[in-house]
Amino acid sequence: MFISDIKRGDKKIVEKIPLRLMELGLIPGKEIEVISRSNNGPILILCGRTRIGVGVDIARSIKVR
Repeated sequence: MFISDIKRGDKKIVEKIPLRLMELGLIPGKEIEVISRSNNGPILILCGRTRIGVGVDIARSIKVR
């Protein structure tokens, strides 16, 4: 499952992530929550106390469980 597949309000654990996003604090094993999303627009996620906006293409590369 990928971030692009989950609904607003859902919480998941990051499994696999592109290296460039690890610099923002998204690392495997961390819990994230989708706090905002639109049909084909950006997805806003909460990781700890940090909000991160990602496009749909990047969201499709972040694997969660």
